[in-house]
Amino acid sequence: MNQKTESRASKHHGKQNNEQPTTISQQLSTQTMTSSPIPRPLIRGRPIDALTRCIHFHSENDIVAIRFKCCGEYYPCYSCHEETAGHSAQVWPESEWTEKAVLCGACGYEMTIHQYLSCNNQCPSCIALFNPNCSRHYPLYFE
Repeated sequence: MNQKTESRASKHHGKQNNEQPTTISQQLSTQTMTSSPIPRPLIRGRPIDALTRCIHFHSENDIVAIRFKCCGEYYPCYSCHEETAGHSAQVWPESEWTEKAVLCGACGYEMTIHQYLSCNNQCPSCIALFNPNCSRHYPLYFE
Protein backbone atom coordinates (compact mmCIF):
# COMPACT_ATOMS: atom_id res chain seq x y z
CA MET A 1 0.00 0.00 0.00
CA ASN A 2 1.48 3.37 -0.94
CA GLN A 3 1.43 6.43 1.32
CA LYS A 4 -1.63 8.07 -0.31
CA THR A 5 -3.66 4.87 -0.10
CA GLU A 6 -2.58 4.34 3.53
CA SER A 7 -3.57 7.91 4.38
CA ARG A 8 -6.99 7.50 2.71
CA ALA A 9 -7.54 4.18 4.50
CA SER A 10 -6.70 5.77 7.85
CA LYS A 11 -9.08 8.64 7.21
CA HIS A 12 -11.78 6.23 6.08
CA HIS A 13 -11.55 4.35 9.37
CA GLY A 14 -11.56 7.58 11.40
CA LYS A 15 -7.90 7.36 12.36
CA GLN A 16 -5.55 10.19 11.68
CA ASN A 17 -1.82 9.64 12.11
CA ASN A 18 -1.55 13.14 13.56
CA GLU A 19 -4.44 12.93 16.07
CA GLN A 20 -3.68 14.78 19.28
CA PRO A 21 -4.27 13.22 22.73
CA THR A 22 -7.43 14.58 24.29
CA THR A 23 -6.63 14.52 28.00
CA ILE A 24 -3.69 15.85 29.99
CA SER A 25 -2.82 12.27 31.02
CA GLN A 26 -2.72 11.18 27.39
CA GLN A 27 -0.68 14.26 26.47
CA LEU A 28 1.87 13.52 29.20
CA SER A 29 2.05 9.89 28.12
CA THR A 30 2.62 10.88 24.48
CA GLN A 31 5.13 13.58 25.45
CA THR A 32 7.10 11.12 27.57
CA MET A 33 7.27 8.67 24.69
CA THR A 34 8.41 11.26 22.15
CA SER A 35 10.85 13.38 24.12
CA SER A 36 13.18 13.10 27.04
CA PRO A 37 11.44 14.02 30.29
CA ILE A 38 12.09 17.40 31.86
CA PRO A 39 13.80 17.07 35.24
CA ARG A 40 11.22 18.13 37.79
CA PRO A 41 11.52 19.29 41.36
CA LEU A 42 10.41 16.88 44.07
CA ILE A 43 6.74 17.31 44.94
CA ARG A 44 6.17 16.84 48.66
CA GLY A 45 2.91 16.24 50.49
CA ARG A 46 0.42 13.69 49.24
CA PRO A 47 0.61 13.62 45.44
CA ILE A 48 -1.20 10.79 43.68
CA ASP A 49 0.23 11.09 40.17
CA ALA A 50 3.01 12.63 38.10
CA LEU A 51 0.77 15.56 37.15
CA THR A 52 0.91 16.88 40.76
CA ARG A 53 -2.67 15.98 41.65
CA CYS A 54 -3.08 15.08 45.31
CA ILE A 55 -5.48 13.34 47.65
CA HIS A 56 -7.21 16.68 48.28
CA PHE A 57 -7.51 18.05 44.73
CA HIS A 58 -7.47 15.60 41.82
CA SER A 59 -9.70 16.80 39.00
CA GLU A 60 -8.46 16.73 35.41
CA ASN A 61 -7.23 20.35 35.75
CA ASP A 62 -5.65 20.18 39.22
CA ILE A 63 -2.17 20.07 37.77
CA VAL A 64 -0.12 22.78 39.47
CA ALA A 65 2.19 22.61 42.45
CA ILE A 66 3.17 25.63 44.52
CA ARG A 67 6.65 26.27 45.92
CA PHE A 68 5.98 27.50 49.42
CA LYS A 69 7.74 30.66 50.56
CA CYS A 70 8.45 29.26 54.03
CA CYS A 71 10.46 26.20 52.98
CA GLY A 72 11.12 26.48 49.25
CA GLU A 73 9.50 23.09 48.65
CA TYR A 74 6.80 22.24 46.12
CA TYR A 75 3.43 20.92 47.36
CA PRO A 76 0.28 20.20 45.34
CA CYS A 77 -1.88 22.25 47.73
CA TYR A 78 -2.09 24.08 51.04
CA SER A 79 -3.61 21.00 52.75
CA CYS A 80 -0.67 18.82 51.71
CA HIS A 81 1.69 21.42 53.17
CA GLU A 82 -0.34 21.77 56.35
CA GLU A 83 -0.47 18.00 56.92
CA THR A 84 3.13 17.11 56.11
CA ALA A 85 5.51 20.10 56.33
CA GLY A 86 5.71 20.40 60.11
CA HIS A 87 5.63 24.21 60.07
CA SER A 88 3.26 27.06 59.24
CA ALA A 89 2.94 28.28 55.68
CA GLN A 90 4.03 31.76 54.64
CA VAL A 91 2.56 33.67 51.71
CA TRP A 92 4.65 35.15 48.93
CA PRO A 93 4.75 38.97 49.22
CA GLU A 94 3.88 40.82 46.03
CA SER A 95 7.45 42.16 45.92
CA GLU A 96 8.63 38.58 45.21
CA TRP A 97 6.14 37.61 42.50
CA THR A 98 9.04 37.43 40.02
CA GLU A 99 10.19 34.23 41.77
CA LYS A 100 9.54 30.92 40.04
CA ALA A 101 7.11 29.29 42.43
CA VAL A 102 4.44 27.50 40.35
CA LEU A 103 4.98 24.24 38.49
CA CYS A 104 2.84 22.95 35.63
CA GLY A 105 2.25 19.27 36.32
CA ALA A 106 1.65 18.53 32.64
CA CYS A 107 4.97 19.74 31.20
CA GLY A 108 7.16 20.65 34.19
CA TYR A 109 7.39 24.34 33.30
CA GLU A 110 8.18 26.55 36.28
CA MET A 111 6.39 29.88 36.22
CA THR A 112 6.89 33.03 38.17
CA ILE A 113 3.98 33.88 40.44
CA HIS A 114 3.17 36.83 38.21
CA GLN A 115 3.07 34.56 35.12
CA TYR A 116 0.77 32.13 36.89
CA LEU A 117 -1.62 34.80 38.13
CA SER A 118 -1.89 36.30 34.64
CA CYS A 119 -1.93 33.08 32.55
CA ASN A 120 -5.72 32.83 32.34
CA ASN A 121 -5.69 29.30 33.81
CA GLN A 122 -3.54 27.89 31.02
CA CYS A 123 0.12 26.90 31.03
CA PRO A 124 2.11 29.40 28.94
CA SER A 125 4.41 26.59 27.83
CA CYS A 126 2.18 23.61 26.94
CA ILE A 127 -1.31 25.23 27.02
CA ALA A 128 -2.64 22.67 29.53
CA LEU A 129 -5.66 24.01 31.37
CA PHE A 130 -5.51 24.73 35.11
CA ASN A 131 -8.43 24.61 37.51
CA PRO A 132 -9.96 28.12 37.64
CA ASN A 133 -11.26 27.39 41.15
CA CYS A 134 -7.67 27.47 42.44
CA SER A 135 -8.08 31.25 42.53
CA ARG A 136 -10.17 30.77 45.68
CA HIS A 137 -6.98 29.69 47.44
CA TYR A 138 -4.63 32.41 46.17
CA PRO A 139 -4.69 34.26 49.53
CA LEU A 140 -3.19 31.13 51.13
CA TYR A 141 -0.17 31.35 48.80
CA PHE A 142 0.15 34.92 47.52
CA GLU A 143 -0.18 38.33 49.23
